[in-house]
Amino acid sequence: MKKYKFRIILLTTLGIFLSSNSQTKDNQVSNKNESLLVLNKKQETMEIDIFSDYAKKNNYKIISKEEFTKRCLDFFGINILDIDKENYIEINSNSGYLLSAEKQFLRTEAEGLFYNPSLDVPVSKDYAIKELNNRENRIGEKFLAYNKLLFNDDLVTLSYFINNPEIIEIVIDFDYEKSIHFFNMAIEMFKKENFIMENFNNHYLFYNNKNKGYKKDLLNNIYLRSNNNFEQINNSLVALSYNFSKAFKKIPIYQKTKDECAIYIIQLLNRFDKKNKINIGSINDQLAYVQLKNFLKSDYDFENRLKLSNYYNDTEIKELVENYNILKLDDVSETFFKINDPDGYTNLRKYQNTSSEILQRIVSGSEIEVLDNSGDWWLVETREGKRGYVHKTRIKAE
Repeated sequence: MKKYKFRIILLTTLGIFLSSNSQTKDNQVSNKNESLLVLNKKQETMEIDIFSDYAKKNNYKIISKEEFTKRCLDFFGINILDIDKENYIEINSNSGYLLSAEKQFLRTEAEGLFYNPSLDVPVSKDYAIKELNNRENRIGEKFLAYNKLLFNDDLVTLSYFINNPEIIEIVIDFDYEKSIHFFNMAIEMFKKENFIMENFNNHYLFYNNKNKGYKKDLLNNIYLRSNNNFEQINNSLVALSYNFSKAFKKIPIYQKTKDECAIYIIQLLNRFDKKNKINIGSINDQLAYVQLKNFLKSDYDFENRLKLSNYYNDTEIKELVENYNILKLDDVSETFFKINDPDGYTNLRKYQNTSSEILQRIVSGSEIEVLDNSGDWWLVETREGKRGYVHKTRIKAE
């Protein structure tokens, strides 16, 4: 009995010790994390001051709060009046750039001055300042060029952006349109680098300040620079339209703005078609028709919205829509169907058999496009853009 009590006491003591030890370790980890947060906060404050001092020493001018607020809304879509100004602010971009509203500058690097994983010890303030002033890494040069142009309209920065793809970021991503020289450089680089097909994003069409709508001047300039050359317009405006139609429903912009933008692109392409009638053998050779068809297929409600808006008072747009509705009746590639499965869904398969890989589960009632209706397994495309095979018994005409 005594031995039993001794074991209980021993186990209890051991449990208390282990629990205490565990709590100590947890507290150590917690304290360490808090220390890191404090350290990062200190680094952020130091970095903001370092960049601010560097900007002032290099003749960067602080503008009025009202003007800075307006530019932040136009360039980044951010209303800084609603945000804590002491810390960095993330901008709506994949760049990783950060904004300091208090000191009025944009940090133009994804990683900060205090980030250097190759060092075994924390980066010191002196080291951070040295990195910023190091001409070889061009951190300081880029920082000054971006900020002096965006917030000071300093055209001396032109030398930095000549033949530099970063001009696309300034004009296209950040909507800087105050200089025709920079605007023209960006459009030429835009076409030269083939960014439209490879890196399509909302910035190509819409302003960061959503109240400004879509980029009509940019689209018109792209059209004019095609010089009625099919290859040039195909690699620019047509490519832009194609990518836009694919993302039409997903882009988080006002629907009215998206519709107006789509119609304006079609109108520009229609203008091109009229000037190049000699190259058009059938309606499927018309760039305007083909691209309008893409939008109608991407969003089934688009046609109804066009009717409600009276086709934007454009009889030629109305005629293109009417032709689309006539031709799709005779063309299986233009015929839409729905999934009809008693189980409530059917599987989209990679190959034409039931043991093939399942690419997607399609809910009954979902609209699909039939691309090939030969055989028992039909090739279809879902509204999500995935292509695969569905057994014909699970498909019915809309």
